[in-house]
Amino acid sequence: MTLSNIQLEQIASDYRIPLVTISFKDDLKNIKPFHYGGVIVNLQDSKDSLGKQNQGTHYTCFFIDNRKNKKQAIYFDPLGFIPPLEVQNYLQKYIPYRYNIQMIQPPTNDDCGWFCAYCLWFLSHTHGSLDDRFKGFLSLWYYGKDKIHNNISVLHHFWGKKKFFNDN
Repeated sequence: MTLSNIQLEQIASDYRIPLVTISFKDDLKNIKPFHYGGVIVNLQDSKDSLGKQNQGTHYTCFFIDNRKNKKQAIYFDPLGFIPPLEVQNYLQKYIPYRYNIQMIQPPTNDDCGWFCAYCLWFLSHTHGSLDDRFKGFLSLWYYGKDKIHNNISVLHHFWGKKKFFNDN
């Protein structure tokens, strides 16, 4: 099920996810620097070509851990695409930052918000370097077109709220 910004903010609050904000990709330039937490990014621009507010298309996220002046960042896209230019520009001071290139979310599924919330929860509630936490998160999933559908079960197991999911 596609989640709204309000639902994602409630999930972040309920699960103590340090969510800084939810932003359309073209609005990232307005986010002030922060030391620790996550941003959920909608990959659509905020307005369409006629200037009307867009509803959004796909959620991705990034997590920054700048405590102890380490300048670490992770970008996660459940579909495994590289960060768009707007995210690259925002994260340029954290180069090199890690990102995944593996598809975790089945392409016909719309649970990208749940995948991103789980990523931010995992990165903020586990221990070790940010790089090791991200590797740990990526190790939870099934890969390959014959197995990727099993990742919805991984989400169900973690969130325990099957009624919220689209089982496609």
